[in-house]
Amino acid sequence: DIPLPLAPLALGIGALALFNLATWFRLRLDRPVSDGELFGQILVDTMVFTVLLYYTGGAANPFATMYVLLLAIAAAMLPAVYAWAFAVVIWACYLLLTFFNTPLADANGEPVQTGLLATATLINFLYTGGLITFFLVKITSALREHEHMLVQARENELNNEHIVQLGAFAAGAAHELGTP
Repeated sequence: DIPLPLAPLALGIGALALFNLATWFRLRLDRPVSDGELFGQILVDTMVFTVLLYYTGGAANPFATMYVLLLAIAAAMLPAVYAWAFAVVIWACYLLLTFFNTPLADANGEPVQTGLLATATLINFLYTGGLITFFLVKITSALREHEHMLVQARENELNNEHIVQLGAFAAGAAHELGTP
């Protein structure tokens, strides 16, 4: 029984869907994604999320803590300068939502019940915790796989060096044996 301004919420979600479609087409190009592009993608997600929060209670919305998920993803995937810049953006968004927002109220104009907010906070905690765990496990798995590939490449290089040294030794020995 909480009336929400559906038009701006739908517009924000629709804009993000179109941006994600454009991103999907961009990813089909045979060109690696730069840190700047990834930073821009996370910024767009954050701006749309901030608009959604603005219309649904601002910082008082239990799902506002999902900013932590965005910050964790940025910190795990971006270089330090981008991660810190993103942290500043997140802090600014949260601070602005503290003072500027559309408060959540029921159909009678009364503030939303504490029980409903507590339930939403619990759902948000479970959801955000699961997503942070999922993304960090994926990222650390990719890092471990990358490190394993580097170790294998070093081992291959050492093996190649040994083979070259053995070949040089064999060539030297054959030369000595062939020389009277």
